[in-house]
Amino acid sequence: MSAEKILAICQFGGDFMTINDGSMIYNGGEAHVIDIDRNMSFHELVAEISDMFNCDMDIHSIKYFLRNNKRVLITISNDKDLRRMVDYNSDSTVDVYILKLKSVIGMSRTVTFISNRQNGLEEIVSRVFEESYYGYCINQLIQEFKAEFDDSWPQDLKDGMVDNFVNAFRACKVDEFDECVEAIKVQSPELAEWVMSTKPDLWSDVFFKGLRHGQYSSTAVQMFNEWISSRQEPSVLQMIDTIRCKIMELIYKRHESANSWTETMLTPSTSLKVEETLSKTRNFDVICQTGSIFEVKDGCTNVVNMETWECTCRRWQVSGLPCEHALAVIERSGWCIYDFCSKYFTAECYRRAYMLSINPIADPVHSLSLIPCRAKRLPGRPKKKPAEPRITSKRAVRCSKCRGYGHYKQTCISPT
Repeated sequence: MSAEKILAICQFGGDFMTINDGSMIYNGGEAHVIDIDRNMSFHELVAEISDMFNCDMDIHSIKYFLRNNKRVLITISNDKDLRRMVDYNSDSTVDVYILKLKSVIGMSRTVTFISNRQNGLEEIVSRVFEESYYGYCINQLIQEFKAEFDDSWPQDLKDGMVDNFVNAFRACKVDEFDECVEAIKVQSPELAEWVMSTKPDLWSDVFFKGLRHGQYSSTAVQMFNEWISSRQEPSVLQMIDTIRCKIMELIYKRHESANSWTETMLTPSTSLKVEETLSKTRNFDVICQTGSIFEVKDGCTNVVNMETWECTCRRWQVSGLPCEHALAVIERSGWCIYDFCSKYFTAECYRRAYMLSINPIADPVHSLSLIPCRAKRLPGRPKKKPAEPRITSKRAVRCSKCRGYGHYKQTCISPT
């Protein structure tokens, strides 16, 4: 196995095009040929490609096609992936593509990335997507926050600390954020110090510069893991096909669901949220200062600018939906609420997101049915299969005195 080697044609600087049957072709760029054997490490391959094309591999990915499949690109990101490619294409030639990460996403708009605080991802995102933003996942932060708790604390104290942390996450003003951190500091100065060390500018609404539109968590990886069975240890091809089928099913269900939303311009969950917020505005006092500037009083005074979609509470700017003060102005003025909501909350935008579908593969890779799943050995000592009971035949009892059957000499009643 150590002697296995492949000839890799490394291609860089071109673009992929999709043709009518769904397969992809690569056009343009430059190409170089290198030998790759099973002993080569991933870092050695990255170093050789970096020197070959004089490029920064931190912002590029390495991909290749499977045999007879020009629709799915396989990513090489570690030594195991590289060995799989060598084994799969042993003693043959394979095309390897060096793609820039930024080319995967159209950059006609600003993109906000949310992840579970992976090491180095913050720096990579800022380098590859210069005008985009990166934030932490709230679910991951809450789990790390709970891990800092003292085991001796009662449960109600732990719940209160989590509530303060979540409120700090959703705070839109500096004084609101400071109040939440101070409440944590009263119970545990060390925990408050930990909160401030987690870079609040990457998770708190008051400091975060990007737009998250109410999406504070990243659950895509968890969803993919739930789709893939861990009992059977599926092969790479089986995992890819499973994810493809699940995504096809997900897109179809959401597309069909969105087509049934005919009673409102917003998505059902957004409409419900707006109605709940609107019900809180009955006792608000609205005063018009100028044509588009309004003063709203609800115990405190907030200024709403309907032209720039801004409120001094900052919740309209953060969420993309009108805050309670803006909704009070809209209702008193008789305007349409939908005209002041971000387009990403509309049913039309939701339909467009799931308008395209993933086409089924008419000629699946034959190796999917040829690669058996590795069966895991159960823990403990294997149980022996019990032997089948031996079938024995009984000999008839015969009397030695009268020569009769069914009794012995001692019990014989014969006179002779």
